[in-house]
Amino acid sequence: MGIGILGGTFNPIHFGHLRAAEEVREEFNLQKIIFVPSAQPPHKNLKNIIPSNYRKEMVEIAIKGNPFFEVSAIEINREGNSYTIDTICDIKKNYKEDIFLISGVDTFKEFSTWRSVEELVKSCHFIVTSRPGRDLESLVSVLSNTVTKRFPSIVFSYEGVKGRSSVFNISSSSYKMFSMEITGLDLSATAIRENISKGKSIRYLTPAEVEEYIKENNLYK
Repeated sequence: MGIGILGGTFNPIHFGHLRAAEEVREEFNLQKIIFVPSAQPPHKNLKNIIPSNYRKEMVEIAIKGNPFFEVSAIEINREGNSYTIDTICDIKKNYKEDIFLISGVDTFKEFSTWRSVEELVKSCHFIVTSRPGRDLESLVSVLSNTVTKRFPSIVFSYEGVKGRSSVFNISSSSYKMFSMEITGLDLSATAIRENISKGKSIRYLTPAEVEEYIKENNLYK
């Protein structure tokens, strides 16, 4: 059994995040999934990102009652920019199990721009999730034209299908990349924030307790 890591701004967390985490945990028989809210994500505009303490508390509220989910403040407590490689290395110090980094397909297509790519592919497995209808096969093409172009020693090659996932080997690494279609919940934190700013309902987009927390703290106004 491995440990899943799901990072993000969670600005705010919604049912799309939660359902993806649940399906991945079940498919890969993970011991647990650790949600890691980011502090200062280097790839994102900070303009619309609320303080990390609010985002962390919303994650805690959303996952309450699920014994397989927990939240870590490892990036929030780290000073400066948050980089995935630092988080993975720190988490590996506390676990002997394999680490599975969970990422959406659009985010992972930017993998070549991440910090310490060559070290990262030798540190953990990767689970890339996508909604039905998204072309996961194009992911390898994109990675070949970006990651392999910058780092010739890193090549992704198709191995086969295992359960709901396509499996890819990563050259120069003992770890693998898995691509997996998840339930197509067409939700986004951006749309939720826009609804709030316009005075529209966000009911059934995020847990009711999270919705109440947002109202009580007058967030995203």
